[in-house]
Amino acid sequence: MPRLFTALWPPQPAIAELRAALEQEHRWPPRGWRPVPPERWHVTLCFHGEADPDELARQLDVGVGGARAPWLRLAGAVSFPRVLAAGVSTSSRADAAALAALVRASGADPDGYRAHATVARSGRWADAPSAEGPLMGFLGSWWRPQEVCLVRSDLGSAGRRYVVIHRVALRADLGPGPPRTGPLTRPWSGSVPAYR
Repeated sequence: MPRLFTALWPPQPAIAELRAALEQEHRWPPRGWRPVPPERWHVTLCFHGEADPDELARQLDVGVGGARAPWLRLAGAVSFPRVLAAGVSTSSRADAAALAALVRASGADPDGYRAHATVARSGRWADAPSAEGPLMGFLGSWWRPQEVCLVRSDLGSAGRRYVVIHRVALRADLGPGPPRTGPLTRPWSGSVPAYR
C-alpha cells in the first residue's frame, strides 16, 4: 500500500514570503542541513503510513467535508530532531478549535499535535535546530486553506515526490477577516490556544 498523509497546503503568497526570508539569510541552509523544496512545504494534519487510499478518502469526505477553514499564518520556529520547521499560528480561539477539529477528523490527536511546515532536514539523528536563525523572527501573512489534501508520498531516485490524490473542500465563513497586525505568538501546539 502507498504511504499517505493528510495536509493543508499554504497558498503561493505565503510560500513566497517564507522563501524570500530564508533566501535573504546568508547562512541558509545551515551547514549539514538539506533544504526541502518550497513546492513540498505543507502543514501535515495526520500521517497515515501505509493505508488504503479509498477508505481514507471516504473518511475525510465524512469527517472534514464542509468543516470551517481556520485563519493561519507561518510564524516563528518549531524544533524537532533533524527538522527545521516554520511554526503555524492561529488568529483566535475559534481558529485554534477549527484547526484542532481538522486534525481530529484526519485521524490524529490534537493534544500531541504541533502545527509546522518543514523547510530543511538533517541526516544525522543527533542534529537539532539552532536557537537562532531566519525562522525565529519570521511572521507571515494570514491565509485560509481552501481544502484538505490526501497525499501520496512516492520515493524515487530524485527523492520524495508528493502527489495529491484526494481533495476535500473547507467552508470559509463570512465575517471579519484575520487581524491586520499583532505580536508574534508562539506556534499552535495541541488543543490549548497560544493566545490565552
